[in-house]
This record gives sequence, structure tokens and C-alpha cells, in this order.
Amino acid sequence: MKLKIAKKKKQMTVEIENEDLSIGQILSKELIKSKNVLFAGVVKPHPLIPKFELSLQSNEEKPIDELIRGGNNAIKMSEELQKKYKKLLK
Repeated sequence: MKLKIAKKKKQMTVEIENEDLSIGQILSKELIKSKNVLFAGVVKPHPLIPKFELSLQSNEEKPIDELIRGGNNAIKMSEELQKKYKKLLK
């Protein structure tokens, strides 16, 4: 995974290479749940180019904090799902 981050005062764009768009969609969905996030969206520039961009606008000065919080929430959710699947398979 290769990251490029461009940030302004309350906005940031993260370009993620060699990862599936699903990761960006999950992150975007988790980010939108926060009351401090004004906008979160993901875009794939071209189907044959292995990268996507995640854009985030926050009403806080550090949108990176929201990105970290959203990522942690997505990890917790996936861990809960994994536990439920394992329990069902037993």
C-alpha cells in the first residue's frame, strides 16, 4: 500500500495505491458517521489504474484525527463481524 496525503486547513485527500476500492468505501462510510465530518467520499480515477482517492472535510482543524478515528471504528466493526462468523461456524 502506498499513500500520498494532501492536506489543507480542514480538508485532506488521501491517495491510496494498490488496494481495493472497498477499503475506501468502508472508511468513507465510517467517516460520515462523525458529527465533525462535513464530507467524506471516495473516487476511483479509472478502472485500470490501481488507486483511489479518499477526500475528507472536517469542521475541526485536524481532519487526520477524524481519519484515524474512522479507521479504528472500521477495524472494530470488522473484528466484531469476524467473531460472529467464527461463532456461527462452530
